[in-house]
Amino acid sequence: MSKTNKNRTVIIVLLLLCVAIAVIPVITLGQTAAFGGSDDAAGDLITSIDETYTPWFSAPFERIFADGEIPGEIESLLFCLQAALGSGLFFFILGRLTMRTKMRKALVENGIDIEKAESVK
Repeated sequence: MSKTNKNRTVIIVLLLLCVAIAVIPVITLGQTAAFGGSDDAAGDLITSIDETYTPWFSAPFERIFADGEIPGEIESLLFCLQAALGSGLFFFILGRLTMRTKMRKALVENGIDIEKAESVK
């Protein structure tokens, strides 16, 4: 088996695994699944313990909205923005590290002393 066929097989298996991870919970849980936020679950638990509890802090921009709660669309937007920034930073650093390794390898192959090149900086 050639290297490209091996890579293709690994990619297909990983993609099928990703699909299985996404689909199996939906099929097995069906209509009984209740996906709620951890903030709401914590609030419900606290009020079940002490009904007179009032939160001592709330996010400053929550006061802007009518009910004191961020609308679902804006909450989703903020979550997506956070995920995009985090993944962008992660993959930027990963790309830099990968290119650094490739550049060092190319320098060594061309006979350039890496130790001397780094000390010039």
